[in-house]
Amino acid sequence: MVRHLLEAMASKLDSEFFRTVRHLGFRHHSAYSASEAIQLLGLCTEVINFQCDFGFADPTALLPLLTKMRIRRLVVNLERLFGAGPADPAHQLFAHVTHDMEPRVELLPAVPLLPAFTHLAVCWDSPWERLLSPLAECPRLQLLLVKFAPDSYDLDEESRAPYAYDVRFVIGRCADYWADWEVGVRGGSDLWVEGDEFVERKRAGEIETTRYWL
Repeated sequence: MVRHLLEAMASKLDSEFFRTVRHLGFRHHSAYSASEAIQLLGLCTEVINFQCDFGFADPTALLPLLTKMRIRRLVVNLERLFGAGPADPAHQLFAHVTHDMEPRVELLPAVPLLPAFTHLAVCWDSPWERLLSPLAECPRLQLLLVKFAPDSYDLDEESRAPYAYDVRFVIGRCADYWADWEVGVRGGSDLWVEGDEFVERKRAGEIETTRYWL
């Protein structure tokens, strides 16, 4: 996707074309430079779904560009994005964000302060009390998805905390998040869709409320 957009940028395609882009992701070790990525992001002003693990020398350069957009789904290292200071939940960047995959449990206390936030995905390798805290502290949250690696079968029992039977709590395995992200971008059933459907089935009584493995 990015390669085609870079080719369009090099050919000086009309800027209206770039304003039709809604989903954009910058991958680590990709064959484009940081300056090309920044230039492209500056053209794609209507992006609502942004993911990035690209190694920018100065990740804070992204923040002014992302702030001008109405980002709804965000996957980015917030600590690097905001530089030396902590991520500010009142920042304009978060005004419309509904979905985030955030592996840093230190940032979980900010979840209730995000005005539009409804979906959160975190990695399993943290104390369960911290991972589950947004469920109690953010009634607006519709889905808390804890991600396990596909080969983590030995952790099944460890994850079965009897106090965690909030219907919004779901565990899913994800081998390749970039592949899953692309499935969602193309309108397929990604982890977010599967998690939402799972919660709906629990609420409807089709699945026991004490079940939370996808």
